[in-house]
Amino acid sequence: PPLPGKDHHVINGHPRTGDLMPPLVHLGPAAPCGLVRYESTAFGKDYCDNLFACCFNMRKITRHVLTPDGATFQAATTDFLVSNNLDFHPTDILEDADGSLIVIDTGGWYKLCCPTSQLWKPDILGGIYRVRRKGAPKIDDPRGLKLGWKMASLESISNRRKSPQPVLDPEVDSLESLAKRLGDPRPVVRHRAIEELGTRGAHAVPILAAVQKGPSIEARRNALWALVRIDEPAARAAVRAGLSDPDETVRQVATHCVSLLRDAAAVPQLLELLKQNDPQNQRVAAEALGRIGDKSAVKPLLEAAGRLSTPPSLVAVAGQPPFEPVWVPHWPEARILEHSLVYALIEIADPTGTRAGLASNDASIQHAAVIALDQMPGGGSDPKAVFALLTSSQPWLKQAASWIIGRHAEWGDALAGNLRERMAKAGDSYTEWNEIEPYLAQFSGSDAVQALLAKALADPHPSRAARIAVLNAMRAAKPKQLPSAWVDALLPLLKQNDFFLAGSVVPIFRSTPPGKDRTAATGAALIELASLPNVPSDIRLDALAAVPGGLPQVDAATFAFLRANLNPELPVATRAGAAGVLSSARLAPSQLTELTDSLKTVGPLEIDRLLSAYENCGDEAIGLKLIAALKASPTLGALRVDSVELRIKQQPASVHARAEQLYRLINVDIEKQRQKIADMLPLVHQGDVRRGQQVFARTTVACTACHQFGYKGGHIGPDLTNIGKIRAERDLLEAILYPSASFVRSFEPTQIVTKAGKAYNGLVRNDSGDEIVLVTSATETVRVPRDQIEEMRPGTVSVMPAGLDKQLSQQDLADLVAFLAHAK
Repeated sequence: PPLPGKDHHVINGHPRTGDLMPPLVHLGPAAPCGLVRYESTAFGKDYCDNLFACCFNMRKITRHVLTPDGATFQAATTDFLVSNNLDFHPTDILEDADGSLIVIDTGGWYKLCCPTSQLWKPDILGGIYRVRRKGAPKIDDPRGLKLGWKMASLESISNRRKSPQPVLDPEVDSLESLAKRLGDPRPVVRHRAIEELGTRGAHAVPILAAVQKGPSIEARRNALWALVRIDEPAARAAVRAGLSDPDETVRQVATHCVSLLRDAAAVPQLLELLKQNDPQNQRVAAEALGRIGDKSAVKPLLEAAGRLSTPPSLVAVAGQPPFEPVWVPHWPEARILEHSLVYALIEIADPTGTRAGLASNDASIQHAAVIALDQMPGGGSDPKAVFALLTSSQPWLKQAASWIIGRHAEWGDALAGNLRERMAKAGDSYTEWNEIEPYLAQFSGSDAVQALLAKALADPHPSRAARIAVLNAMRAAKPKQLPSAWVDALLPLLKQNDFFLAGSVVPIFRSTPPGKDRTAATGAALIELASLPNVPSDIRLDALAAVPGGLPQVDAATFAFLRANLNPELPVATRAGAAGVLSSARLAPSQLTELTDSLKTVGPLEIDRLLSAYENCGDEAIGLKLIAALKASPTLGALRVDSVELRIKQQPASVHARAEQLYRLINVDIEKQRQKIADMLPLVHQGDVRRGQQVFARTTVACTACHQFGYKGGHIGPDLTNIGKIRAERDLLEAILYPSASFVRSFEPTQIVTKAGKAYNGLVRNDSGDEIVLVTSATETVRVPRDQIEEMRPGTVSVMPAGLDKQLSQQDLADLVAFLAHAK
């Protein structure tokens, strides 16, 4: 089934009618930026009313032929103009008066948001291209400049009409001439005629009304576009007459016109259109009724929703968040008509009339009514009534209830009783608990639901399904601070010698800190768990990372365990976990000295983080050994000068002087970087795609930890599923070797400096009124309260580390680039 559109935050706060509608056309990673409807017949009649779109990233213009399909359209998409020049970037497309198409190409100079090679790419200028049909006949006077357009004043026309002598009125002839141009084959002439007639006021109405009775469908549509510009009762009456036109497209234009005019006199005719078995006209009629806002339309709109075919089946969409589209119907055309019907109800905003739909026996009417009430001003949705729909036998109603509840985090106290009842009835049923779990997480900000979760976890004889659901809900909730009742219920679970439970409890403490009154007890319990040798190493690492404020001290066994887990051959999650613990721990001077030996071998993902362990160290001997270790590191290229300076600021001048040599090594000049890419490119051309796929999936390289490919991978970096369509091999190689050279739109790093002097660099994942959430690596997220922020500025360092080439052989790197280049 078609997936819904992208749920970006810019649509938050706007009225919604349910799940987002499916896209008409999926263009892929195109960066679409120009669109035109072709009105001429110069390319042939088959091209008239086609759409042409600019695909900036994919270096082409696409052609889209639309055909009605229920209340929506189907689009047949083909490539119209394609360039193999990597610097061709079509940005806009326009139709000229003679029917040719003008393509605007920005060339290679525009790099913001669309990164290509920054080391090699010159500022290549763009161009303007014209596309003509071969052998097309020349159009004489395509703009109609030879035609007479100058009109006499309206006062002059009025005085002549009052004359008792039956004289020929040349201005009436001119108006009629203008009206004839409404069907002219030249689009520019048609548009100018519409504009001119629209300025003539009441004098043009009789002539435009006569055009409405003529044979030309084009002229009849354009007569309506002229009439809608005239603010006269006779003009509005003539527009309403278009609602009865035999041609469907003329009726649609008339319907749109009465909606623009908010013409209440058209309501009876619109209601008749709504009853017809014509989805296109039903859709535009519903849109017009919503804009007009007449409450008499509420019942007919609900009845129209009831006439929609009940979806034959509904399919779960894997990987969707709990309250985003869980069900997608097989009937996209019905979804679009329902959208228009529900949105009309929202615009009319008649809660009383709409609420009557809830009493209907028709699930489609109930579905439309419950969503409209929730989204309209003053609708007053009843939380308990909506929650009751979750047990409906109609999946369609259950989906609507889930969708609505997911947008009301404030309903927690009101629904706590309902949740308690469902939890009591769930018993050992994993299915029931899986349905309850998302709501427990969503309403965890409510005091009543927090108490409910703590009580369920403290049950001396809980079912396995209940305990898993409650722990999952706590982990998903992520409050700013763990409620004390939760901490008291969670800590005993760490001592039950149940590794499965421990593996579920520790991430809760790692993602959310406890209150100050529970910090010491939490830290002690986590350290005790991590000290047990029979506990799996991943749980031990998570437990150490979850200790609030970091480890106050590190015993010899734990230090050895952490250093062992920095081995570059281990998965990235393991290495990052160990590095994270060491970076925030209070290490003894002897341990800092030992750690410098590890810096000579750690990978690019860990080296910068480990430097944080030295921030408060002023020991000269340790500082000098640190600089020497960094010079010997094969992943030195993953560091930035400002990052090293920050970590050695407590060191004496002798260490800073020695560091200057290190900085020169880090700051490789651009010419050397260019040469490195030039040396690698011939090898890239010999890369093997299948081996490259294995490199991409390798846990030690960690590409999938941050990047999605197909249906797998993380979401920290850009989706690479189709990266080969828009990036050349040189661009891909540069992005791997020098990831901070350019940033993809929406993946630009941000640097935050706190009042305590702590600096964080990462991607903003949440920007609320009281805190910023930064993703700083594939495994780490930082939450910074706003009142602790000293400065927030654009970052210059990519979250993706440099130096990955040091972990890969040249053949591995060539294979990886070959794999990405073929990802199309």
